[in-house]
Amino acid sequence: MPRYLLIFNRKRSVRFLSHLEEVRALERTLRRSKIPLSYSQGFSPRPIMSFGPPIPVGFSSRVQLMEIKLDKQLTPEEIFFMINPTLPYGYNLSEVKFLNENYPSLGSFPLEISYLLLIEGNGLKLSINSFLSQPYYQVLREGNRKKKEKLFNIRPFVLHLEVINRAEVNDFLKTINISKDPYEITWLMHNQGTVIFFQSLYTTEGSVKITELEKALNVKIIDGERINLTRHR
Repeated sequence: MPRYLLIFNRKRSVRFLSHLEEVRALERTLRRSKIPLSYSQGFSPRPIMSFGPPIPVGFSSRVQLMEIKLDKQLTPEEIFFMINPTLPYGYNLSEVKFLNENYPSLGSFPLEISYLLLIEGNGLKLSINSFLSQPYYQVLREGNRKKKEKLFNIRPFVLHLEVINRAEVNDFLKTINISKDPYEITWLMHNQGTVIFFQSLYTTEGSVKITELEKALNVKIIDGERINLTRHR
């Protein structure tokens, strides 16, 4: 079965959708598009699809990932023009890639996730320097079902933290090869606070949650946007 990677963005208008709500909306989109989806076996067949790391509720995103399988091979261009017009308001498909058999699944290789975050208040540099100087920062996580709570070290999953001058955000985005979208960047310019660039590692072993970073720095995150998601080298 041919596999395809769909890359799309999520605008501010739909930033309060949960991951489950987003999955359901995109599944309905695939059904409406009439592409030849492959379905699972069993009593209740579902389209064979998987998703990249979920975006925190309240965040917009320039890069959301979804993998699908089809019953027959189509060109990426054909898939693009079938799916994009059926996407719900607030979503836009930016690219479709054909995946060969050896390409790993979305959850099987490390990813680097980059965010712009708006933090309430000032004086963040000391908190960031203190956090980055520590080899360990343990958080208590809830266990699943019968598993007990456990301590988890989030420090190895924080790759980069940096305060960005508000007047230099556009120039900073250019340095990391992110194009400025005037529609999306207004959320940052119309709100007060300190801007930070946060890059984290997402792996099968674990990741760091935005809420955990908030606690580690002892700050309140007002808003945010995922600006990039790439394969970790």
